[in-house]
Amino acid sequence: MNLRSHLRATLRLAAPVMVSRLGILTIVAADTAMTGWAGTRELAALAISAAPHTPLLLVGVGLCTGTIVLASQAEGAGKLAETGFILRAAWRQAWIAGVILLGLFHTGEWSLLALGQTPSLALEGAEVLAMFGWGMPAVLLFAATTMFLEAIGRPTSGMIFMLVANVVNAGLNWVFIYGHLGAPEMGAEGAALATSIARWIGAAGIIAWVYVTLGGSRLGVRPGRLRLGARRRRRARRTGRRLLSVGIPIGVAHGFEAGAFASLTVFAGWLGGTEGAAFGIVLNLFALPFMPALGLATAANIRVGQAFGRRDREGAREAAWAAFRIIIAFQACIALGYLLFAGFLAGLYTGEVAVLAAAVPAVRVAGLVLLPDALQVVLVGCLRGLSDIWPATILFMVAFWGTMVPSAWWLGVHLAFGAPGLVASVGIGCIAAVVLLVLRFRHVVARPL
Repeated sequence: MNLRSHLRATLRLAAPVMVSRLGILTIVAADTAMTGWAGTRELAALAISAAPHTPLLLVGVGLCTGTIVLASQAEGAGKLAETGFILRAAWRQAWIAGVILLGLFHTGEWSLLALGQTPSLALEGAEVLAMFGWGMPAVLLFAATTMFLEAIGRPTSGMIFMLVANVVNAGLNWVFIYGHLGAPEMGAEGAALATSIARWIGAAGIIAWVYVTLGGSRLGVRPGRLRLGARRRRRARRTGRRLLSVGIPIGVAHGFEAGAFASLTVFAGWLGGTEGAAFGIVLNLFALPFMPALGLATAANIRVGQAFGRRDREGAREAAWAAFRIIIAFQACIALGYLLFAGFLAGLYTGEVAVLAAAVPAVRVAGLVLLPDALQVVLVGCLRGLSDIWPATILFMVAFWGTMVPSAWWLGVHLAFGAPGLVASVGIGCIAAVVLLVLRFRHVVARPL
């Protein structure tokens, strides 16, 4: 394949994955926007529930990521039946992890009190968190199935079901948040209930679709007759261990990343309400272009993993460079918009003069940080495609906790540069990650695959 073919193949796979990842963000945005109309107290309860919700969700999704790594490698090696076996093992692990998270979400009051919240707000946030908990098995089953479909080159189905889940969530929010159609008025708890129901509908729909459309194929989605029961059980245990060997470090990386950004949020809180609000605006603006970058990282993971399965070193290298070229062009356009229209973007969130004065320079700094942030996540995806899991995870954590968090304290707090200093520290951490991960990728791809 020449460069143009690599670019075309990557974009064809990445486009629906990008939309699917954006769908994760739009569900959260709909919950936040619609709960805000129910009152400040309800919005505060929803916001505080995100403190344990988001990191635990990221860890759970990280555990499922082994599906995309192993299934893409099996597909590249032509072992189609192996992909279905990986999916069934991923379903089992997603169910177990989801049930564990469900239990953890029902200890929300204790965790929120430990984070220093008032008893009344901790109780309200815990009720919201418990309602989110009922959907955790569903969201992990949905993630594992979507990743399987992306790995075998069928990403459009996951995108469609994600869009359906968004529509269902918005409709159920209208019912449960405000008490329409005879339902009780539940506020933030209603938003969490709507999200959990939408997650179950999405998971049931996509699993049923896989069984109906792919069950009779050579992918091995349906288990068939268990003539060699003991042998199949040994194989299932071995596949489960392989999935965990990939998923655990990715889950750990997600948790440490969430913890690093939580530390920056704490620093912003030390600087006062104005700087904290400004930093919150920038984090929201970071999330929008990051989700497409995450989708492209998934596409890079798959295409590099398929080349790995074929033992095609040059194909893996070219697939990675195609992803780099695409993300550089995409993020450069977004960064230019952030630099030119920082005042307009910050004004979408607030009209307070003091907050705008702090947010506008921070948004301009964010425009400079977008590219290294996107590059590091794409590099991590490429290394995962090469099954380089723990070394990439360790380098990622070194960059974020060894450079980003200390520089955030130094620039934002000690030197009193405020929100712009905190955002600049994100750039420092991302540049460190890019340098370390590029060196690692060059080393790994030069080895025998």
